[in-house]
Amino acid sequence: MDSRSTGKTNVSSFLHEYPLSRGQAALWFLHRMAPESIAYNLAGAATIPGDTDVEALLRAFRRLAERHPMLRTLFATQHGELVQREYLSIDVAFQCTDASSWNTTQLDEALAEETYRPFDLEQGPTWRVVVFQRAPLPKVKDATGGSRDHLVLLTLHHMIGDLWSIGTILSEIAALHREETTGVSASLKPLRASYVDHVNEESERLAGLPGETSWDYWRTVVSGELPSSSLPTDRSRLPGPTGRGAGQPVLLDRKVSDGLRALAEKYHVALYTVLLAAFQSLLHRYTGQDDILVGFPKAGRRPSTSRVVGYFVNQTVVRADFTENPRFVDLLLRAQKSIKEGARYDWYPFSLVVQHLQPDRDLSHSPLIQAVFSWQQAPRLIPRENIGPIVWGQLDQTIDRDGLFVRPVHLAHRVAPFDLMMLAAEASGDLAVTIDYAPDLFDAATIARMAGCYRTLLESVTTAPEQPISDLNIVPGPEREQLTVDWNATAAPYPAHICLHQLFEQQVERTPKAVAVASGEEQLTYRQLNQRANQLAHFLQSNGIGPDSVVGVCLEPSVQLVIALLGILKAGGAYLPVDPTFPEKRLSFMLADARPAVLLTRQGLRAHMPGFTGALVCLDADDDILRTQAQTNPASPTTPDHLAYVIYTSGSTGTPKGVTLAHRGVVNLLVRLSTRDGPL
Repeated sequence: MDSRSTGKTNVSSFLHEYPLSRGQAALWFLHRMAPESIAYNLAGAATIPGDTDVEALLRAFRRLAERHPMLRTLFATQHGELVQREYLSIDVAFQCTDASSWNTTQLDEALAEETYRPFDLEQGPTWRVVVFQRAPLPKVKDATGGSRDHLVLLTLHHMIGDLWSIGTILSEIAALHREETTGVSASLKPLRASYVDHVNEESERLAGLPGETSWDYWRTVVSGELPSSSLPTDRSRLPGPTGRGAGQPVLLDRKVSDGLRALAEKYHVALYTVLLAAFQSLLHRYTGQDDILVGFPKAGRRPSTSRVVGYFVNQTVVRADFTENPRFVDLLLRAQKSIKEGARYDWYPFSLVVQHLQPDRDLSHSPLIQAVFSWQQAPRLIPRENIGPIVWGQLDQTIDRDGLFVRPVHLAHRVAPFDLMMLAAEASGDLAVTIDYAPDLFDAATIARMAGCYRTLLESVTTAPEQPISDLNIVPGPEREQLTVDWNATAAPYPAHICLHQLFEQQVERTPKAVAVASGEEQLTYRQLNQRANQLAHFLQSNGIGPDSVVGVCLEPSVQLVIALLGILKAGGAYLPVDPTFPEKRLSFMLADARPAVLLTRQGLRAHMPGFTGALVCLDADDDILRTQAQTNPASPTTPDHLAYVIYTSGSTGTPKGVTLAHRGVVNLLVRLSTRDGPL
């Protein structure tokens, strides 16, 4: 049996013609801009027993279409106006495919093809059902080990329904199937309203005072400069995203779930508000942005439309301010206040908010918001304990719907109208949370890590809700161990018994004739440099320089500068770099603060040291005296714990501060660098 439509859907004459809702009009605009986009396809899947009467299932779907006008609706342009037309009858796009010989890869490819097949909103169909008979699903077979279960895939365009509608369809199709197979009445109550009632009511409210006051409220919420998400992505945005998505579960154990409930009860907020505030905090920590906008969809239904199939859901905005590094509890209470205030105006079409603001439109992402938090609700027809399995697609959870035993199936192939969408639901004491994302932007590993960070953040807020957001831990234990322990396990042997200048002397022994330093036309070999440095060291020692004595060096980059630094170290002293290009005030402060016993410079730079009262040695003027000193390595009582040099901070945040470094640390660093990058 295969009633899949290959062209225009067969329809009767239409019964009614009426305008689109504002939400539908926005979707129509996006559809016309990118008719092949699948970003607003909605799909749900479940298994049914292999002995299910599939012909009866088709009849049940036909009756479902008779019951719900939106399942018999197509869209058109009439005299320049967008309209939707309700038809008396319409073909049901119902297809059966024998999957008994398939493997799981073939099934996965078929699910992807069906989920990502675009809809023709004018010609139809706008929804379709595919039954994969005897599908190769894990852990699914009858008690006798016989034929495998069937997998039913329902896909519809958002123009005719929402997730609530899928819940309604799931419930009612089971009752109708029971009636078709057993004769027991489905006992479905007559619908109290239709989608056209919703369209008319919305139009009336927008034309009156409710529309004005609602826009005034949302104008305040989205006032000022609006941020665009700077969430780091693995890839650049495509000019036209594919709309394809994927999902990543966030695994929360009962301890965390109970802790979150206790936190919600303590501060008298809804459980979903805790999850939303934590999601906002996660985005803040990931992006560093202080202004975070998150979409918060509302069901948009009244009691009279609770069983109506149609596109009622409406996006609202919850804005969070992190400029003062608030405590989590403060952010939580602000979120609760924002949701409570916005509830009076959550009917106001999000598309009108966008239209009034007129932001720069970019088809690469949705306007105003790129991240959404969605608390999953379902019609009262769906028991609360079944919401979690439906959200997660838990194949091991069997749901009895009027004698039709179904198992929800997780669809790896999802759609992504936003960069990120967090879906959350409560069921049987557990919390089911999933992050839907755009693979166009993110790798699976990136979102898996984000899920771990979100779980860790939730654990943190349950134990320390009064901590500032910046102090809450978001790094999971294993990753924290890797960052703080594994990657810091850098201990390595090094010559801890020698000083910096002795490292140089070892190199002199290895390569005495190699060029050690060059500047312009002047160059010295290692032996020559060592001899010149030794002469300066002997001179300094004869003038009282020893361990921890500070000796200033005021020279430009040159061979002479290298001789000076090595000579000071060999004498046992610690050098103090004094850059002659520094402002006179800074030079005076450094010399007064460090109080060097001797200052090495040259004749042309003496004017840079006004007020220095210590011994001044001009290496050019005193060169004849220095060359009379011994060229051998001087004896020195310096140890690795004595100072090697003193260096001053920039002072950009206040007074410059002198930092002292010992030989041991410098030797450790140089040996590490030579091991990593090759010989120094």
